[in-house]
Amino acid sequence: MIATVCAVAFQSCKSKPSEKEVQGVANDFISAIANEDYDKAKDLATDNTDKMLEQMKMFSSMVPDSLQSEMDSARAVARNAKYTFGTTTFNEEGTEATIKFSSSEAPEREETIVLKKVDKKWLADLEAGVPSN
Repeated sequence: MIATVCAVAFQSCKSKPSEKEVQGVANDFISAIANEDYDKAKDLATDNTDKMLEQMKMFSSMVPDSLQSEMDSARAVARNAKYTFGTTTFNEEGTEATIKFSSSEAPEREETIVLKKVDKKWLADLEAGVPSN
């Protein structure tokens, strides 16, 4: 009985993840991508996501001149967007957070981003949000 009480007490003393903290990291990560600051985004991402960011960086540099005007307009919209965060859920261990958010440019479209705690630091994990077949 004493062991059970101690286990419950220990579990309740564990620090719970901060919703505000993970949403701040998510906002910084999403903003970095919108501003095409892939180096900053990589600092806020897991190793697997780094590979995806490298591909995004490569593709963004390959836009043909005929589409450059449209891309510039889309980039301006993305840079000016504001993000609203909704429900944040944590796994039981408090090492993974799933965050719902929307953009001021498309408030009706709710999106999801997953963050994982790696070496005491919250990092975006785009691979976790990709459905597998």
